[in-house]
Amino acid sequence: MSRGADVTLVTGPTACEPPRFVNVVPVVTAAQMYDAVMSRAKEQDIIVKAAAVADYRPASVAEEKIKKSDREASIELERTQDILAALGADKGKTILCGFSMETEHMLENSRKKLRKKNVDLIAANNLKVEGAGFGTDTNVVTIITRERNLELEKIGNSISNLNSQIAALTTEKKNAPAGEQLSYTTQIQELQTNVKQEEYNYKVKELEVNRTKKSLESSTVTSTIAGIIQEINPDPSYDNYSGEKQAFMSILSTGKYRIKGKISEQNIGELQPGMAVTVRARNNQEEIWKGSVDVIDTEKPESSSQSEMYSGSDSSARATKYPFYVTLETSDGLMLGQHVYIEPGNGVNTEGLHLMTAYIVDTDGKEPYVWVANEKDRLEKRKVKLGAYDEEQDTWEITEGLKETDYIVWPDGECKEGAAVQKNENVQAGGMEEGE
Repeated sequence: MSRGADVTLVTGPTACEPPRFVNVVPVVTAAQMYDAVMSRAKEQDIIVKAAAVADYRPASVAEEKIKKSDREASIELERTQDILAALGADKGKTILCGFSMETEHMLENSRKKLRKKNVDLIAANNLKVEGAGFGTDTNVVTIITRERNLELEKIGNSISNLNSQIAALTTEKKNAPAGEQLSYTTQIQELQTNVKQEEYNYKVKELEVNRTKKSLESSTVTSTIAGIIQEINPDPSYDNYSGEKQAFMSILSTGKYRIKGKISEQNIGELQPGMAVTVRARNNQEEIWKGSVDVIDTEKPESSSQSEMYSGSDSSARATKYPFYVTLETSDGLMLGQHVYIEPGNGVNTEGLHLMTAYIVDTDGKEPYVWVANEKDRLEKRKVKLGAYDEEQDTWEITEGLKETDYIVWPDGECKEGAAVQKNENVQAGGMEEGE
């Protein structure tokens, strides 16, 4: 207000003193608040809906006192008008912020509310968190915006489904005969591995969202390529697959040799336009080209094939793939239609591989190790030498002790040396994206 904003506060009964320089509109009922808000909504540039309005009210009001009797009594309720939904249905260019108060599944329920009620952002809080909710001088909130919320929700749903499968198999295992215990243990461990992979994907996606927000706060975008304008979207909508806002302008690069690659929806967060990559010939990996990611096409997903080589979990092998394009510094020696590998980075540090911290036991000790399947498909402890730690990705460089062709096992209390191992052919220690 002190900076010149014209602020209107629609408020129910409260013991708080109204703030200075604010137009205060007092109301008592949900219906009065609906009328007060809707009659003023068109005049506002920003609307913040922080009131915890009752969802139901008595369907009828008795004119006289209801006398006590020996019979059970019930009160019929009817829905109040949904103020936030009504604003979202006709908000125009107004920035609309809603609040979400939950006691369980806060992120999942809040994202559904964001889409259903067509708001721009949600301030979500959980009443079970200390210092949040009512009756406190503080609050603990999570701000949820439109950017990539659909991708995060997909990963969250995947984690929930995997945990449900683990719980069901754990219950069945308790009653299973001794001869079937190993099979149940193998299935549970594989699902636990997939959960950790999905949790890692979720973390990477959240980091990407935060980077995107920061870069868009104050930025000027210029084209880094020469080409032909292919498409202009004056009012860009949101992509149905990724949840990303579509580009204002699409430019088709001309005069350059580009390589097409494919990446799964689970790993797409690892890719950014402008990222340096190294391209290797499949028949001779010493033959390399350097370039950078030009375009990631989230609007044209492609169905996957089990024959394609992708690192990650089994679910990643079956996931939707998105095409992306790499522009090369030079295409000397590259043949049209040649199959290649695409890997991140400039190709300088190619020794070793990178592994999630959760797979490594005793990273802070003198002898860190990983559970590995040996040549006889038996479990063994494999000592590894750790290199650099990537805090953002929560991974370690493995400089000694593992190869990309090794099969690793998720460490838990049931891992014992010499135990039989059932290999998942789609999972190995590392890998590269294919391109052509």
